[in-house]
This record gives sequence, C-alpha cells and structure tokens, in this order.
Amino acid sequence: MVFASYLPLFFLASIPIKGVLNWLFPDKAPDKVPHINGTKYIMLFIFSHISNFLIGLGGAYTIEQLFFYEYPFFTYLGIAIITVGYFWSFLKHFNPAGNISTFILGILVYHTIHFLWFYSLITLLLILLTNHVSMGIFLSLLTTYFGIIIFDLNETFIITNTIIIILFILRKNKSLTNFFSSRPETITQQFHNRNYH
Repeated sequence: MVFASYLPLFFLASIPIKGVLNWLFPDKAPDKVPHINGTKYIMLFIFSHISNFLIGLGGAYTIEQLFFYEYPFFTYLGIAIITVGYFWSFLKHFNPAGNISTFILGILVYHTIHFLWFYSLITLLLILLTNHVSMGIFLSLLTTYFGIIIFDLNETFIITNTIIIILFILRKNKSLTNFFSSRPETITQQFHNRNYH
C-alpha cells in the first residue's frame, strides 16, 4: 500500500510544466508582432519556474505528510522517487521535466525558508565564479551542507541533500566532466547557442 503512494508523485514530478503551459496558451499572435510573443515568453518563464519550485516544495511536503508515521526510509525513498521522476521525465524522453535548480530549491525550502535566499545567492555566485552552470549548481548543493550549522537543521536534511546530490551527479555527469575538459562549455557559449522557443 505504501509503494502505491509513490506512483502519483512520480507521475506528477514527471509532468513538463512548460510544455503544458505552451499547450494551454498556444501562439495566436502573428509573427510580425515580436513584442506580443516576448510578453508571452516572459510570463511562460515566470510561471514555469514557479511551478517547478512548487513541485519540489509540494512533493517534499506531501511525502512528509504521507509517511510521517512510517520509517524515515520511506520519506527518503519518496524524495528520491520524485527527484528521479523530475530529472528523468518519461513524458519528456527522459530529459528533466523543467529547470532543475528551481525544483531543488523547492525541496530545500521545505527544510527551511532561509534556503530561498541562501541557495539562490550561492548558486548565482558560484555559476558566475565557475562560468559553468552545472558546476555552479553542484558546488552550491555542496555548500548547502553549511545549512546544518547555520540554520540548525536535523539529520533528515543530510540524507535528503545527499540523495539530491547523487542524482544530480548522475543526471549531469556529462556536463560536470565537461567542466574539466580543455574546452568547457561556458555561460557565454550557452548564451550564444540558446534556443528562443
């Protein structure tokens, strides 16, 4: 019975929110008016990131409510399942369902609201210092262990954060090893190669 509770959480974490929003609000304006499309893309960006954050936060909260009286193992397994569902979405050909950083932020904010500013600030700083998005997020995940001391968190956070870090390494291993290559993909290169849609 306990394992049947994981399936809806896995499915909900796998839903690509940006694709759903594109389906709900298709392009109706002609291509000759670029500022109308620009506004739509800004709103799509904001709503998709807020939704990804809420999936992480809501998933962690739901797991805690479902398995509060069970062994802590079920909570850790639930966090791992929603993270796997989000990182390897079967609805998006086993690519991430959305922005990984905002999803992780949602799970971290479940432990303490202070991660809203701490993780965001550290991630931005480390991305700029390393000039590499995946390495910046990875290093910021490692620095969140300081939250144990700074924010007085319990051992649940240690195990949850370790699960997230392991799954992040598995998801982004190619990008993380690219950082140590002779020609890493920098933020500037990603900016020039970006896709507008």
